[in-house]
Amino acid sequence: MSSRNTVPTGIVGLDKMITGFPRGGLITVSGNPGTGKTALAGAFIHNGIVKFNEPGVYASFLEDEERFFDFMSGFGLDFRSLRDKGLFKYLAIPTLFEPGMSISIADMLETVESIGAKRLVIDSFTALSQMLKSPSEARVFLHSLLSKIARQMDCTTILIKEVQSEQAYEYGFEEFISDGVILLRREMIEDRLLREVRILKMRGSQIKEPSACISLYKGFNIYPPLRITKNYYRGKGYEPPQDPNGAYTTGIPDLDREIGGYVDGSTILIDIDPQN
Repeated sequence: MSSRNTVPTGIVGLDKMITGFPRGGLITVSGNPGTGKTALAGAFIHNGIVKFNEPGVYASFLEDEERFFDFMSGFGLDFRSLRDKGLFKYLAIPTLFEPGMSISIADMLETVESIGAKRLVIDSFTALSQMLKSPSEARVFLHSLLSKIARQMDCTTILIKEVQSEQAYEYGFEEFISDGVILLRREMIEDRLLREVRILKMRGSQIKEPSACISLYKGFNIYPPLRITKNYYRGKGYEPPQDPNGAYTTGIPDLDREIGGYVDGSTILIDIDPQN
């Protein structure tokens, strides 16, 4: 559920972690290649259109429209039909032009206005900053983006940023002026790839969970930590939970709801981290 001050992402797990993005705000999404930045941003735009009737624009300095469409179709997101309905526009911005900054801002502003977009993604600020002449130009771009598009047009904007190291994350100017900062990570643990999302900052939104696991299988999915509620004695004493249909209860109602209990006749392996 959205409010006047926040915008739901439409990503179920993410909306459980926070109460939404600040409406008309700037959100920096950082991470190494392959951590799911484009998938998250695409889901934010797609959900805005199909779930909340908010047209969206995806501005990219990295790839053309057809490659974007093909990539997103792998997550079950059909952007071609949304484009044909006039609810979505893809803006491919060349990285070699002069004077550069003013042209890209003008193109974004015109594209956002043309469809009344309420959601915008810029992919990526890293590519943009490399084509600008100095860090001061990048700051001017961000201030123009905030004032002319995000704030003035009430268009909630995601700014994608590539980072070099997942271990030592450093704040840049873009993080300081952003309303929200999300870091996506990945790590190999015993030959298994673990993806993680961390909410480092989110103005005007309650951060219910600061981190959670990610899956990119058939979409961008977030799985916040399972909170096991305690059963207290209330007069009549403790009442054990009922067995789910075709299964045995785990003894934990919340866990039963998540996995459906232990299937009759199955063998259950409980793997415990010896360090915890």
